[in-house]
Amino acid sequence: MGMQSRVLRNIDFFSRIDIALLDCLIEQLMPRKVEMAEIVYKRYEQAGESTFLARSPLVVYFIARGKIDFYLETRRLVYKTMMEGSYFGDYEVIFHISRLHTTRARVDSDILCLSKKARRLL
Repeated sequence: MGMQSRVLRNIDFFSRIDIALLDCLIEQLMPRKVEMAEIVYKRYEQAGESTFLARSPLVVYFIARGKIDFYLETRRLVYKTMMEGSYFGDYEVIFHISRLHTTRARVDSDILCLSKKARRLL
């Protein structure tokens, strides 16, 4: 098992996936480095608003390293922090709605982005 597979195995979502499928998914995941205080996506963001694929509501995010904060109305009130091994953005994808929260990196983080195309493999 390669290093990327070991990283994915630490993410709960991928821990029960067959190793052959996991190897296929590795090729589909888009890595993204997020610096401390950088916004991952904004509340109400719609598909096509951003030129960067990873900020689309059609993408689910997996935290390989770091912490991501979730904000309510303003960027002053953190109501949830997700850590390494967690995933987010799935709710909006499943229900085809705009982003419900603004998310921002609490620390320098590495996230993996799973696009709609790659989700078809699952």
